Amino acid sequence: MSSVTRSFSQVSKRTLWSEDGPYIHTFSDFQTFFADGNPEYVGNLILFDNDTLLGEAINRLEDSANSTDSHVSLLDLGKTVYVGLKSANGGDSVKFTYRLVRVEGGSNYNFNQTTGGVYYVLVAATGITTELYTALDGYGEIYCGPGSG
Repeated sequence: MSSVTRSFSQVSKRTLWSEDGPYIHTFSDFQTFFADGNPEYVGNLILFDNDTLLGEAINRLEDSANSTDSHVSLLDLGKTVYVGLKSANGGDSVKFTYRLVRVEGGSNYNFNQTTGGVYYVLVAATGITTELYTALDGYGEIYCGPGSG
C-alpha cells in the first residue's frame, strides 16, 4: 500500500457570461492563424516580435472564427493562454488573455462535435498601442465576462 496520499482535483465552478456572442477558437486555430507571424510558443505563452505581427495574427484568428449566440453561458475550465510580445526589457508582454471554456448554454453552441464544445475565448486585452490597434482593424474586443456562479 502506498504512503502517498492523493488529493481530489477541484472541478471549476467559475462561469463566464456573454451578452454579445464571443468568438471561439481551438488551440489548433491559434497555430494555424498565427503561423504567418512566426510566434514563439513558450508554455502557455504565444509571443510575437512586434505589435504589427501580433495585431495581424489576432485579426486573422478572429476574422475566421465561429461566434456563439448572444446570452451564452461558459464554464471556465481553468486553462489560460496568453498572447503577447517578446519583451527585451522584461516588461509585461501579455496583450491578450484567452480562457479555455466549455459552452454550457445558448441556442447555437456546439459548433464542432470533435472538440466536445471546448474552446478558447478572449477574456482580457491590455496595453493596446496605436500600432497594435491599427493592425487589429476592429478585432480583439472582449465579449464575455464573469458570470454569476
